[in-house]
Amino acid sequence: MRWLASLTFAFLIPALASAGEFGGKTTAEWLKILKDGKEPKLKHASLVALEVIGPRTGVVAGVIEAMAGDASPQIRREAALLLGRYGPAAKDAVVALGEALASPKEEPPVREAAAISLGKLSELAASQVLVLGRALKDTHAPVVVAAAEALKNLGQKGKAREAFADILALAADAKGDAVARRFAIHTLSRFADLGGKELEQVASALNGVVMEPAAATGVREAALDGLGHLRTTLAIPGLSAGLKAKETELRRTSIRGFVLLKDKAGDAWSAIKSALGDSDSSVRGQVIVICGVIGKKQPDAVKALIEVAQKETDQDNRVTAIQALGDLGPVAKSAMPALEKLAMDDVRARIREAAKDAARKIKGS
Repeated sequence: MRWLASLTFAFLIPALASAGEFGGKTTAEWLKILKDGKEPKLKHASLVALEVIGPRTGVVAGVIEAMAGDASPQIRREAALLLGRYGPAAKDAVVALGEALASPKEEPPVREAAAISLGKLSELAASQVLVLGRALKDTHAPVVVAAAEALKNLGQKGKAREAFADILALAADAKGDAVARRFAIHTLSRFADLGGKELEQVASALNGVVMEPAAATGVREAALDGLGHLRTTLAIPGLSAGLKAKETELRRTSIRGFVLLKDKAGDAWSAIKSALGDSDSSVRGQVIVICGVIGKKQPDAVKALIEVAQKETDQDNRVTAIQALGDLGPVAKSAMPALEKLAMDDVRARIREAAKDAARKIKGS
């Protein structure tokens, strides 16, 4: 009969919560325990009950009061986290959360919880961007990480711009927490309105991160990803360095960055060409894509595609190279002898068909 008890309990909780009651007590009674109770266990229970009951009238204010004034750091921390879980209903808590985060007298776990909740309330937390930016200098790493993630969430909604300088400083800090730096790098590279000096600053910082000898692989990967999203030739030094990394994931991220540069990648042809010999077929495949993009202005890219079409060991990459030649049209007319030979002699039907299609496109028929 345990299943029946569980089923009854599952239906009972929502019913009690909708009535403003949980565990035999009303909302007002739980709020009084939270405010005036002496036993930490009972206060903890009140927060659990108030989460189940939800942010009805008076609840958010009571939880804010507990976060701001309870004698127990643990209760203040739990209250701060609960406010974030309340979502938009806790809009009145945003300023109080910012005050908790900014207070030098507050315990680090509480500051961390406040930052976490501001991140969850990112739709409403634009007023606390500068507070979150200052928190990136906190002496406790978990606070920095939580603030950096909150700013990333705000950045995705276009609301983190005011903290640009603080985010940039963290991203470039070789001694900074690796996780926090990854969040900062992501935020920086996704600002939609970067230009001029700021774009130069971000590109310089991310290029520098890629070349940091002691930087964690995850941080360097984030920097390479960020450089690609900047879509500027200012990213070429870092992306080129990434192509020489021993870690496969870094080389893959670098070449994807060059793909995002589109025809601008032609300025890095020397570095890209060398990647045609990469041991990873995914890297080589992306180089082939780039060759197809820049081939109209870079004759050597056409030559590279012709060679790949004939000699590449990965059959998918061979087909991609053949198709890229066809897409280049008359620009790739030098590929006709090779394509005609492939169309006649290759033992693989898909290679023969791809070569025939590419030859037709180049001829314009």
